[in-house]
Amino acid sequence: MTKSVTATAALVLSPIEVPEDPARLPDVFDAFTRVVAGLERGEPVWRPTDWGLQVTHPKDPVRFRATPLLRDGRTWAAAVPRTCAGRVTRQVVAEYMAASWAFSRREPGRGMRIPFTVIDHERHMTWSVIPAKSPLIDPVRELMQDDDETVLPLDVGVTGAWAAVFTSWENLDGLMGLKTPGDVWLGRRTARVVASSRQFWSMIQGWHDAGDERRYRGQWSEPIAVTAYLGWPAYLIAVAGVSGRCPACGCTTVQGRRYCGVPACDRARAAKRKRLSRAAQGPLR
Repeated sequence: MTKSVTATAALVLSPIEVPEDPARLPDVFDAFTRVVAGLERGEPVWRPTDWGLQVTHPKDPVRFRATPLLRDGRTWAAAVPRTCAGRVTRQVVAEYMAASWAFSRREPGRGMRIPFTVIDHERHMTWSVIPAKSPLIDPVRELMQDDDETVLPLDVGVTGAWAAVFTSWENLDGLMGLKTPGDVWLGRRTARVVASSRQFWSMIQGWHDAGDERRYRGQWSEPIAVTAYLGWPAYLIAVAGVSGRCPACGCTTVQGRRYCGVPACDRARAAKRKRLSRAAQGPLR
């Protein structure tokens, strides 16, 4: 039996754009709520695009990139990093939790503010990458504001495999910092519903099982329990569960794991075990 990573099928709704006016930020959360509520009544408007599905509610201008996932994390290969091979596993989540976030200069205007350790007199960044730990409580609301002459205008983005997947909203909202997201952060980005159609989830299963998206077409009209997430960071944090610290390298560990599972850490631990084994055997005679 394939191991589940979530209790139900999932739907990641990635806002495609960040409102320029911070006062419009609540609109994204409201649009998320309307799309999720509409799933039960078949109201959302789905459109295929080059990168997958786009979904909106008829009463909302906010557009979402929609990524359906099965309980075991399987999805369309193009929707996730290539290294996933079409499936988000706990190993993939562990690597995301250990990713770094990079900062780059942008044109002054409106954006988020981050305290930097050092900025020289020429206003060049001398420190631009921080290790991932856990999301800020609500970075979009907390940090997005008008620039002035006292701040360094910055863009932020996850590094590594997920860099090609995250939208601009997800790079802002998922910024890894020192605070713990907690139930409030995740609760505002999570909703459960019984969708009136399982079409997209059946298509994913058919594609993985037999390379045929229409294999289970007879099930498309059946309802399915779905947990929707506002952005990939919410889904990944939900899968990670209660986190801890890797005793080998100090990186974040996901639920049920003692070690972080990051390849570099695994290699380092394997090398250490070999050294200890050789030392225990003593010098060769």
